[in-house]
Amino acid sequence: MFNATWKITSLLFISFLIIPANSQAFNLMKVKKCGGIGKRWAGRKPVEVKLHLPSLKSYIKSKKFTGRKAAIARAKEDIRQVIKEINSISEIDLKLELAEDVMFPVLYRGNKEKYKRSIQIGFYNKTQMDTLRKKRQNPAWANMDKKCRFSENFVTYNGKLRWAFGSPEQNGRKYWEVGRKFGNKLSFRAVLLHEVTHTLGLSHANNEYAIMNHGHKPWTSGKNEARMEFLPDDIAGLISLYGNKSKKIADLTVTNSYFLPKSADPKYKAGHHIMNKKVPASSVGGNSIQPEITINNKGSKALAFELQLWFSKNNTLDRDRDYPSRTTYQYQLKLESKKLTNSFEIPSGIPSGSYFIFAVLVPTQVGGKRGRPQRDKNEYNNTIALRGKIQLN
Repeated sequence: MFNATWKITSLLFISFLIIPANSQAFNLMKVKKCGGIGKRWAGRKPVEVKLHLPSLKSYIKSKKFTGRKAAIARAKEDIRQVIKEINSISEIDLKLELAEDVMFPVLYRGNKEKYKRSIQIGFYNKTQMDTLRKKRQNPAWANMDKKCRFSENFVTYNGKLRWAFGSPEQNGRKYWEVGRKFGNKLSFRAVLLHEVTHTLGLSHANNEYAIMNHGHKPWTSGKNEARMEFLPDDIAGLISLYGNKSKKIADLTVTNSYFLPKSADPKYKAGHHIMNKKVPASSVGGNSIQPEITINNKGSKALAFELQLWFSKNNTLDRDRDYPSRTTYQYQLKLESKKLTNSFEIPSGIPSGSYFIFAVLVPTQVGGKRGRPQRDKNEYNNTIALRGKIQLN
């Protein structure tokens, strides 16, 4: 029999409900001068993404970064990763490509023909931001052609704020402990995925669990470092604008839950991820715990899978060494997100000590020929460490 006590540092929330996301919660961009919604890029030619390098260098210098070249390299890698995430959606006909840096001193100047069909990214100080606002040029704003199609878009970063470039690991953080902030700095990559998606035609989502919502941005596990990935609602919105009839993919992800109201946690402005709840011993012996997670189906096929919970003394999972709960759950999920709070039995015979807890999704069946399991597009994001550790005595 083990006494489960949690080492947690912020506000906690307990729920026993399964809450499905509204699959139609996305909103398309409204453009007043065109008198409608659903404005988009036309044609299949790739949209170029350009970094306004002088403004980035000026920002890094003004904030006195110690490693300026490294910061520029990380910023460019952030842009590449955002492009990669958008291009990974095989069900849409829109593609982005990284183009040469914009080098003229002021972003909105130069040969307009040269910069058409592009998304330009830059940094601005207070005076420049005020000037842009007077010109109705918001953080993500667009120029339209005569048929109300995007011809040139801009993402402008506020130079007054402190921005962090790179992955959580490069900023000394664990990916399961952060959202759009690394301490007192905003994640350039997390915000960039949100803002670039504005320039593709999506507005803020009604669903509270979407990259296009104002709230936190959950990171997922990647092969070498954490990834900032779309959630199902975002993908559904892009498919509504650029959808095609390509082969359907399978891609499950598991993320720490951010479904709670923003007011629930004034420090993180999002819900906690793991339950600070001591549960009475079950009839089969041992204690049970209720971790709170979110499961996401990013693919377009309904997927059947098993949810497992593992206990590890290390912050990386080793299935040959670590301890699985014998409690598992079976689910079927469409293109949507679901928040889950399930009870798992602590493994019998597990030694005393402090443990990380991992949630793992294992695909079992995909709708298709003979119901055979389909290989997941990205197996790395099927596992996540939950925030906080459990002490077993």
